[in-house]
Order: sequence, then structure tokens, then C-alpha cells
Amino acid sequence: MRGGGNPFNMWGDYANPAWVRHDPVVNAGKLRGKTIFLSAGSGLPGPIDGGPLEILGGMFGGNFVEAYSLACTRAMSHRLHSLGIAHRFQTRSDGTHSWGLFSADMRASWPMIARAIGAR
Repeated sequence: MRGGGNPFNMWGDYANPAWVRHDPVVNAGKLRGKTIFLSAGSGLPGPIDGGPLEILGGMFGGNFVEAYSLACTRAMSHRLHSLGIAHRFQTRSDGTHSWGLFSADMRASWPMIARAIGAR
């Protein structure tokens, strides 16, 4: 793994009960009453990613990361729906794991965040 990190640095091996205690899908019910904004791109590079270098970078890793993120985010949205927990889930037809996508989703989420924290 990059930088010497690996998933076992978090809560040990996958048999460790700490993994379940920290699983957001398993613990989704604890989010009731919170403001929740979920978003993910498709993993396909596009204009939202930014300039040519960012699009090129997204094609070599960022596309897989974002496609997997979309699958995980969709699972979380389904779980919240099943629990009757209100949330906003925004998907995009393009977008790799890039700063352009992050920036667009941050702007899209800001009205919800601002209301939740009392900012203007």
C-alpha cells in the first residue's frame, strides 16, 4: 500500500470486532436526525474533473477508486432508505476521484452544511 499504510492499521485484521463497531452501514441508524449529504461520481473521466492533467490522472487509478466509492455510497444510501433516514444522495455521470469532483460536490453540499451548522 502507498506510504506503508494498509487497512489493518485501522482496527487490526478483519475478524476484529472493531471493524463492525466502526462500519457506517451497520451503524447507519445512529445517523438519525443528522443532516446527511452523500455523493459520488461514476468513475468516468469528464469535464468535472478539471483540466487535462487531472482527467489523465483520474484515468489511472482515480476512476477505479471513484467507481468503488459510488458502489459503497449507493449501499449506504440504500441502508439509510431502509431505516427511513432522510438524506440527499447525488450521483454524477462523470467524475473520477479528483479535486474537481470534490470541489463540485463541496459546493453542492454547502447549502445543507450551512443550514446544519447555522452558517450563512
